[in-house]
Amino acid sequence: IGVGYWVIDAQGSVFSFGNAPFLDGIPQVASKAATAVKIEPVAEGDGYWIVDSRGGVHSFGSPASLGRVDAVGLISRPGGYLVVDSRGAITAFGDIANLGSPVGSGLEVLAVA
Repeated sequence: IGVGYWVIDAQGSVFSFGNAPFLDGIPQVASKAATAVKIEPVAEGDGYWIVDSRGGVHSFGSPASLGRVDAVGLISRPGGYLVVDSRGAITAFGDIANLGSPVGSGLEVLAVA
C-alpha cells in the first residue's frame, strides 16, 4: 500500500507502518482456538482481510469497493469448506480441494449440496 505495510501477529493484532491505515484487528481470535495466519490487502488499497486458522475471513475497510458475491451455498468437509456463488464460481477455504465449477457456462446456480 503506497509506502506502508501491515504486520499481523498470531493473536490477530495488526501493526501499521508508513501510510498503511490501521483499520482494526481481531485479537479475540486467540480465544476461539484459532490463530491469525494471513493479512491480505484489498486490491483497491482501501482495506484488508485477515484469515484465521479455522478458515474465518475478517474484512476491514470499505467492503463496497469489493463488489458483491451472490453466495448460494456452502459445502462443508473435514478440513475446510467451499463457498459457491450464483455464477457457479467456487472458492475453497482451508485444506479442501476445489474440483472445478460450472462458472462461465451461462448457468445460474440456485443451490448446492
